[in-house]
Amino acid sequence: MTADSQNPLTVTYDLNGVAWLTIDVPDRKVNLLSEAVLDALPAWVAQLESRVSGGRLKCLVIRSGKPGNFCSGADVATIAAVTDRDSARRAASAGHRAFQRLASLNVPTIAAVDGTCLGGGAELALTCDWIVGSDAPHTTIGLPEVGLGIIPGFGGCIRLPRRVGIRRALKVILGGRVVDAADARAYGWFDRVFPADGFYDHVAGLAGDIADGREKPFPGRSGRGRGGLLDRTALGRKVLFRAARRDVMERTNGKYPAPLRAIEVIQGALGRHDQEAAPLEIEAVADLITTPEARGLLRLFLARQAAGRGLTAEELDSAPAVGRVAVIGAGVMGSGIAWAAGRAGIEVQIKDIDRDQLAAGLQRGKARLQRAVARGRLTGDQARETTDLVTVASDYDDLADADLVIEAVKERMDVKRMVLRDTEAVVPTESVFATNTSALSVSELAQSAEWPGRVVGLHFFNPVHKMPLVEVVRGEQTSQEALAAGFKLVKAMRKVPVIVKDSPGFVVNRVLAPYLNEVGYLLADGATVREIDETLEEFGMPMGPCRVLDEVGLDVAASVSERLGELYRARMTPSPGMERLRADGRLGRKVNRGFYRYSANRDPQPDIHLESLFRGPQGGSRVARAPRAAEIRSRCLLPMVNEAVRVLDEGVLASGAILDLTMVMGSGFPPFRGGILQWADTQGPAAVFKALGDLAEKHGERFEPGSALSKLVADGQRFGSL
Repeated sequence: MTADSQNPLTVTYDLNGVAWLTIDVPDRKVNLLSEAVLDALPAWVAQLESRVSGGRLKCLVIRSGKPGNFCSGADVATIAAVTDRDSARRAASAGHRAFQRLASLNVPTIAAVDGTCLGGGAELALTCDWIVGSDAPHTTIGLPEVGLGIIPGFGGCIRLPRRVGIRRALKVILGGRVVDAADARAYGWFDRVFPADGFYDHVAGLAGDIADGREKPFPGRSGRGRGGLLDRTALGRKVLFRAARRDVMERTNGKYPAPLRAIEVIQGALGRHDQEAAPLEIEAVADLITTPEARGLLRLFLARQAAGRGLTAEELDSAPAVGRVAVIGAGVMGSGIAWAAGRAGIEVQIKDIDRDQLAAGLQRGKARLQRAVARGRLTGDQARETTDLVTVASDYDDLADADLVIEAVKERMDVKRMVLRDTEAVVPTESVFATNTSALSVSELAQSAEWPGRVVGLHFFNPVHKMPLVEVVRGEQTSQEALAAGFKLVKAMRKVPVIVKDSPGFVVNRVLAPYLNEVGYLLADGATVREIDETLEEFGMPMGPCRVLDEVGLDVAASVSERLGELYRARMTPSPGMERLRADGRLGRKVNRGFYRYSANRDPQPDIHLESLFRGPQGGSRVARAPRAAEIRSRCLLPMVNEAVRVLDEGVLASGAILDLTMVMGSGFPPFRGGILQWADTQGPAAVFKALGDLAEKHGERFEPGSALSKLVADGQRFGSL
């Protein structure tokens, strides 16, 4: 029951009148709904229809020929290549026609889901009367399309509410949720869950029972909707949709059009036949796919795939096996890394000379696991398994079996050198040493190593359990084996590895530095903390730069800023007011006093008294007119564009798309804007160049357009071409 070398679909028949339609797309690790699949489906359905009319077919099972994967939906690269409404409309219409013909087949149908079933794959399953899944951990089902700026386009918005009820369908579609087999069964998405061992034997038994009349044939066509009272009354449905819109606006501030359009389609499709409802979904997909939000989100998705393929299979095979990890330093970063590794099923030891800090780091991780259990995100057994994997090393000798050691100690080269020497004294020569540094040179640290080729950078971001990005830093002497080991570990920890060249600030901190640095200059020129933060939050940042600096800590930010200022000089020289802020003891949230004042009983409030540190006799003088929102935006964001182009020109990163991904995942740059370069293209390179020149004339050389940007404009290129 596998496909031949050309055909992605095959059908076989058994003696009980059951047909098995197998999806097995050639030359792919996973099944995708390619044009070839959608073209082949009608011919097979026609053959099935002929058998039904002749009384020779009693049940159809749709299954996959690929272990661990049912169907991962449409090829995102193909979706991204659609740039006009007409093409999008034709593609969505073709999918609807193919799926509708399958849904109308006058014989009971079963989708047998063993493995991932996403997007169009889930919509394919929804055409069936029965959906059954295996209890294997790899079995998941979901409709994640809103994460790409679009909505389910092959009937998902129409059929899922009928199967699981309106409330649950809204939760799945608006959240782009992917659920495991147990949740799918609880939702009513799966009719049965069978053991993974012998899964298709169980499916065959069910199909036989249906064919012989021992099981009901068409549960999926009953329109049963497993919702509650609100689903069943006009007033209740009105309440559900109003609440859904309110929730979307609260979460997205209206910046993402796809969830709102999904609500409109789901509501409009209620009570309509498939053919009548289909145009609502088709037109919505055609409208959304051309929006800037969808273009940016699709680009980020493809960049994430590219980042995960940053090394070839041969290069990854060169990596030494990493079965046991050690983390030195139990502060917020070190303990975060250790617990993230344990959560991914990796055996990890954690060491710190400060016993109190070690105890606090262990407690933080355990408390986080307990909260996850309380919220239903983990089972008690999973939490205990993670806790068992994280153990304490009392001294360096306990690390003798570590395959990879991550140091997360103070951001001081002398301290890191000492940890490196002490580690090398006990670990095997093939062990990899990874430094979690945000600004120090990996190459410089490696000069102190006995085996410099084994030193690699792994720059995690805080908080580790939430931030998906890790910059994998290739030093001048980093071996391919060490780089591959770090890369594989990051992927094993379910994070996104981005390979960067050793360069001051790497990518995120370097591109973000001018943005944060401008805060002091804006305050000196008369802007307020509230104006700065509200302007950038309205742009889409999760929090304004003043709040970011408070969360990071003014002392930590100053350390990075001073180092980058020494290397990049005028364009990253901190404002005088920032040093006065630190000298005044305003270190941020950790001391309840920074740009904001913090207390347990109220939301953070901007501290109006700090503005005297930036203006007046000590801080300079107020300019004739304080910066307004447009100027605040330009002064914070355009230098980031300037620096991003420099980073790419120096070969620090592979591409502009991956740089955009890096800034979204590492700095919180708004995903709906597609990244800093994608956003800059909406302004245009020539406009960015001119605006920077005007700012440089008014405020100084920190805004001077770089030579790489000048060349880009002279060559008539766009930022998206980088």
